[in-house]
Amino acid sequence: MAEAVARMAIEGAKIALKVARDQLKSAIGKLGPDAPVSYPETGYNLPVIYALTGKKVEKLADLEGVLNEAEKLVKEEPTLENALNAGVAALFAGEVIE
Repeated sequence: MAEAVARMAIEGAKIALKVARDQLKSAIGKLGPDAPVSYPETGYNLPVIYALTGKKVEKLADLEGVLNEAEKLVKEEPTLENALNAGVAALFAGEVIE
């Protein structure tokens, strides 16, 4: 049972990362890599990515590095550690999609 749940977490992260990668590619194509990532008149700044990496995301190009790091977290072996890391990768993907 635990192995099946770990596999689902890992597969879900892969799907989320693909969607994030595709949407980021589209955004960069439309707006350019130097387009700002922000929510005007708010203090919001991709808090999960910032909290877990210490890196502020200021432009779309910065998100490429975030996704590259997230993809490194996703490993095939269905262990608890890999499932938890896949969850972190999915959180990063979610903020990129947002």
